[in-house]
Amino acid sequence: MKLILTYLAMATMALAGPPTVKVAWDDPGPEEMAIIEHYRVLIGTESGVYTITLDQPTPPKFTAELGDLIAGQTYFAVCVAVGNFDLVSEYSNEITFTINPKPVPPKNFRYNRRGANVD
Repeated sequence: MKLILTYLAMATMALAGPPTVKVAWDDPGPEEMAIIEHYRVLIGTESGVYTITLDQPTPPKFTAELGDLIAGQTYFAVCVAVGNFDLVSEYSNEITFTINPKPVPPKNFRYNRRGANVD
């Protein structure tokens, strides 16, 4: 069984706190679901090298929200299904995403009642 991992949403940055990103994977079907105990998302900052592990419960959830990410950093992620006796499926496809830093207005940016101005 091989899962397909997708990048669901752009990274979101809260006014307070670290950025997060949401990923999703496909429903493997009823036969496979009978033996899956949970899913595991593996994340790293280098392709094929995963240093962060996030275990997710089985359905109805086929998504994971990845938090505590660093703005400006590129991440790589895969997903596996974990079954009975810790049997693990092969890696899903690898996805890549970069957490964009918060936009910074230009130094010559001014805002007044009539709107924004750049001198």
